[in-house]
Amino acid sequence: MQTINEHDFNWLQDPKVYGVNRKEAHSDHYYFGNYDEVKRRKCAFKKSLNGIWQFSAAKNLESSIHDFYALSYDAKVWDTIKVPAHIQ
Repeated sequence: MQTINEHDFNWLQDPKVYGVNRKEAHSDHYYFGNYDEVKRRKCAFKKSLNGIWQFSAAKNLESSIHDFYALSYDAKVWDTIKVPAHIQ
């Protein structure tokens, strides 16, 4: 597994790279903080990523937005998409 911290896409041309900045396989067991959560089947440890996300697609690497991950970057002009969904 390789970790990329910069806006550097050279790794895309390396056929040996199969995963970047992703979590390793993990357990799908459920964990609950207390018995009340068990009864309600609602876990406080779980965070849903469903919702409306800001989204920007680039036609190629050269037209991609650099430093989009910086806290100071303003993405308000990006399109929005509903998650989960397909970007097509």
